[in-house]
Amino acid sequence: MSRAQFSDNELDELLAGVREGKQLHVDVLSAAAGALEAKMIAVANVVDIAPPVAVVGDVHGSVSALREVFAVAGPLPDISYVFLGAYVNRGPASVAVMAELILCALRWPARCTLLRSGHETRAAAELYGLRDECMDLYGDEGPYEALLGVFNVLPIAATLGSVLVLHGGLSPSIESLDQLAALDRFMEIPPEGALTDLMWSMPASREPSDAAFSLSPRGLGYTYSEAALDTFLAANSLTTVITGNSLVHLGFAEIFPSKLYTVWSVPNYLGRCGNLGAVVHVLAPGAFVPIAFPAPSHHEPWPVARDLHIFE
Repeated sequence: MSRAQFSDNELDELLAGVREGKQLHVDVLSAAAGALEAKMIAVANVVDIAPPVAVVGDVHGSVSALREVFAVAGPLPDISYVFLGAYVNRGPASVAVMAELILCALRWPARCTLLRSGHETRAAAELYGLRDECMDLYGDEGPYEALLGVFNVLPIAATLGSVLVLHGGLSPSIESLDQLAALDRFMEIPPEGALTDLMWSMPASREPSDAAFSLSPRGLGYTYSEAALDTFLAANSLTTVITGNSLVHLGFAEIFPSKLYTVWSVPNYLGRCGNLGAVVHVLAPGAFVPIAFPAPSHHEPWPVARDLHIFE
């Protein structure tokens, strides 16, 4: 399939097949990825979405986690979704997860928003499993390169009223949403800089600190203090930030009271962490309804864990 246009009926049929466990043909996956890439180029860095919205954290190549998200939060297009990235790597079915999400984003573009994380990069994909999985399934670089093309154009963040959602966290280089909106995102995530910070930064501990930002122990991005978050929220007329990027045992956690939350959507991460997954309904600013769920009794086995020097 060389064309990059799909009818609603075609997308419905392809989605039904993927949800039955069927693998997309190499040409179909590449064409669907190309179609989404073309659409995403015109999308702003910061997508404005009206609540209510279901916010989904890291999925990491777990089809069973994605199924549970839709089961507990509601199906598309009945529910509007924003996914915070980390769709791939570490898990057993990154290609299947991306195939379903690409088809959903093509079928319901106003109801399914895909943001980017530090895992949607060539470097992470080659190190943590996506490239190997593509080659095992297709024996061809084409689908892998097509997925990388999608990654390089995904938006960075979304605003849900006065709630900002993104995968990582704050950057000392970004003081305003206008600056975030002006970033050039159409690239591989570099080793450092504002784009990297937004993918990888995480909150500091609750211990008082004079430092608004400190280099992250992950080696990518920064840790930021509650005071730094307060400054950013006030400067941008925001009330709250919701991020992914870190495993939290109950799937959803309040990090800085009423201001910063983390959602994590893959239960029993790596097949051994014993955590819950969660999705959070943002009904309105300050009105959040998290729904936690355990790993299903029947789920795909996790591969042997790869090097975890980049946590989660």
